[in-house]
Amino acid sequence: VSFQQSARGSALQSGFQILASDLEFTTIYYQFSNESIVIDRSNSSAAARTTSGIDSYPESGRLRLFDVQEQCNQKYDGDGEIDHDNENKQIETLDLTIVVDNSVLEVFANSRFGVSTWVRPWYANSTEIRFFQNGDGEVTFRNIHVHDGLYDAYPARDR
Repeated sequence: VSFQQSARGSALQSGFQILASDLEFTTIYYQFSNESIVIDRSNSSAAARTTSGIDSYPESGRLRLFDVQEQCNQKYDGDGEIDHDNENKQIETLDLTIVVDNSVLEVFANSRFGVSTWVRPWYANSTEIRFFQNGDGEVTFRNIHVHDGLYDAYPARDR
């Protein structure tokens, strides 16, 4: 997920809704206002409205997306020091890996962030994946891969 430099410090939220249907969904997004990844579970399970013990509070963790040089044009000043051209700064791309194994959700970001939590979708048709954006700003989603029906890692275990 790529963001414009103007997103820095804004209220922009962008990511995905997973395990989604008309009645329930889990939203995973990056929030610039406090530089965090949020897993909003408030609509993750229709059963949470009538069943005690199903936690639906959000999970979150801090992740700073750094400013990086798109292309570094190096010039030497008169003292032999490198003078970097700062006009090509952009916000680091958010690289998400989202793994769902039944009701266990794991989110990994940029090789330095990870969180695991429970989501308990109630309806069998809660299988959609959606793009999510809330707030002003341009967001680019690219290189999206979805793998479904991964093999059982322990087929001989007791069930």
